[in-house]
Amino acid sequence: MAAAPAHHSRRRIDRVTAPDFLTRVSERPLDEVRAMRDECREEEARLSFARRVLQARLDIVRVSVARRADGSGRGPAQGDLLQGLPEILADVARPSAIGDAHIDLAYDPEHADERREEEALLVDSSLGRLPELDDGELLALLERLSDEERRVSDVRRCVLDALDVLQAELVRRYAADSSTVSGVVSSVVERTAHHG
Repeated sequence: MAAAPAHHSRRRIDRVTAPDFLTRVSERPLDEVRAMRDECREEEARLSFARRVLQARLDIVRVSVARRADGSGRGPAQGDLLQGLPEILADVARPSAIGDAHIDLAYDPEHADERREEEALLVDSSLGRLPELDDGELLALLERLSDEERRVSDVRRCVLDALDVLQAELVRRYAADSSTVSGVVSSVVERTAHHG
């Protein structure tokens, strides 16, 4: 039995952001293009969740920095934002049906199969200790969160660019093959009836 290609051993995010991910995509089997599209959609969901959480944490730290700068002290500077954080952190399942795919885009960091750089900051306990941090530590936390939010946004943009290419390739094939479109429509109708 032939060995599996080396790229299958890589993390999904490494695969979909690799320079050769879209190589000869127009020549690949339809099922493979669909699978590549689904991988991109799942990674985009994961990265979007991480980005939302990082942005929420950034908002809280910025409020604390601003309060110290204007002399408001180290009291509970982030009360309103902290109260809203559980709602921000609760990712709502966003089922999506495009073509013949129907996948659950919810991301649960507690059950993720791969630990990512951004996940270390998602579970970081620094927010609960903001009043205890000195000014240097607070600014260092702000810089660390800002850098990670930018990194996640850049990776997400790369994934979205790949997703656009794959969606366009699928649309091109569906337009060129009316039997494929009929099969897709029938599949979606059957699933809708089954779950309805």
